[in-house]
Amino acid sequence: MNAIKGDFGSLADILRRNAAHFSDVPAVLFEGKARSHRDLLSRARCIGSALAQRGIGPGDRVAILSHNAMEFTEIYAATELAGVVAVPLNHRLAQPEIGRILLDAEPALLFYQSGFADMVDELKPALGSIRHFVRIAENEGDAEDYSTLVKQGDPAWEEPRFASGEIAHLLYTSGTTGRPKGCLQSHRSSAFAANNISAVMQSDCHDRGLLVMPICHAGGKRFQMATHWQAGSLYMLRAFDTEKVLRTIAEEKITILHLAPTMIQMLLEYPGSADYDLGSVKTAVYGAAPMPLPLLRRGIERFGQIFVQMYGQTEGDGLVLAKGFHQTTGEKESVRRLTSIGHPTPGVELRVADEDDNPVPDGTAGEMLLRSPTVMEGYWRDAQASEQTLRGGWLHTGDIVVRDPDGFIHLVDRKKDLIISGGLNISSREVEDALMAHPDVLEASAIGVPDDKWGEAVLALIVLRPGAAFDAAALTALCRQHIAGYKVPKAIRAVTELPRLPTGKINKVELRKRHAGPPEAGSRLAVDRQRKP
Repeated sequence: MNAIKGDFGSLADILRRNAAHFSDVPAVLFEGKARSHRDLLSRARCIGSALAQRGIGPGDRVAILSHNAMEFTEIYAATELAGVVAVPLNHRLAQPEIGRILLDAEPALLFYQSGFADMVDELKPALGSIRHFVRIAENEGDAEDYSTLVKQGDPAWEEPRFASGEIAHLLYTSGTTGRPKGCLQSHRSSAFAANNISAVMQSDCHDRGLLVMPICHAGGKRFQMATHWQAGSLYMLRAFDTEKVLRTIAEEKITILHLAPTMIQMLLEYPGSADYDLGSVKTAVYGAAPMPLPLLRRGIERFGQIFVQMYGQTEGDGLVLAKGFHQTTGEKESVRRLTSIGHPTPGVELRVADEDDNPVPDGTAGEMLLRSPTVMEGYWRDAQASEQTLRGGWLHTGDIVVRDPDGFIHLVDRKKDLIISGGLNISSREVEDALMAHPDVLEASAIGVPDDKWGEAVLALIVLRPGAAFDAAALTALCRQHIAGYKVPKAIRAVTELPRLPTGKINKVELRKRHAGPPEAGSRLAVDRQRKP
């Protein structure tokens, strides 16, 4: 569907180019391990050839279940070199969610960290498509060992050549139905995104990017690709840890960050934060959620004018609010732009449209449509959803926006009712389905409410069956059985009825109005819980 303007080749071309011209520059550094760009290509060839020995080649799918790790980046590189489709799994999902994705994707091989061994063992009987299980640890049980697989490979392997339009990644995301949909991203679209983001970050081979977001997510993966686009060095942490992030920035002289607003707030509020030298950072990319203006002002005061906002979703990206527009003082119009999500990057077309996909005037709310080389090729095995989302050659984002007279785009609402908490997308439907599994729940609706720490928190409203008693602990425990911990409602409120639209659907706009503030003392709520971003 994409009207391609230029072709940057495949992700394999980037690996080969970096190894040839920046061979000794560190590509990935993780927990004391380092791989140069030459090493990364060599390891990728070993893994790619080992996959070929097992009958896995171009077009086949390989799944990865792991936290951020050196092995994750090597497997990504191997699949991109070999023309194999990588299927990264969100390790924070519950076992049934991961099982459903694996059944849908039907990978031929699953790489998994040893910490997920029990989960994989329980899922194995239902996963008939997976011919090989490779454990990222010492060889145990009936799984192959990752290090042995690498040794079996050939560092001089001549990888197959393929067109840039071939699929590189099958990335799953929550859609309007609450069930994951697999987004097919080609080498061409991924390379175009890497080029655009690299330009926004103003990166080169001397830069040191710090990745703390999960590399299994589209945002984390795009940051890695953008860092390597100009042969930069990717420093990676297993997960976000405030003190480790501050220490790594100071000790390693990190130049580029990629953080959710919640993480920026944690860095600013950490005791002793001022004692760390953060002067090396020249760019801090944030996204996944809007940055509250008070927090942005504090961030600029601490770091300087280094912030760049990027808008995107798994299906495609292409909007940016550049450093120069991050003005917290001066004219009212300059400050107002900070509430926007910026404007399209080069090569990205944008339309604000009505329900019939016709353009609407500036200042009028409508759905944001994108046409760009970064847009996915479609949804995996879902022609109907692909046709609907990509109709007319435009990606229908589901986000309601307004374009101001200067071309800046302001996000009004999320048509798909996604909740963004701590930079993570949460489908309200998934939360509702989990609650409805309780026999005492008659109706359920989940919404996002403002939260000082997480940006948004999940608030669930339920209607109980007549005579049923409200049991917050039981509802919370049930949710934890069905969905990931970060999706579990921070609070659950029992109400007598839910407002509805004339069509009979629950009126979530009205729900947000009624429950926009923090829960009142004495409300019938589940106990608030601490959680990590």
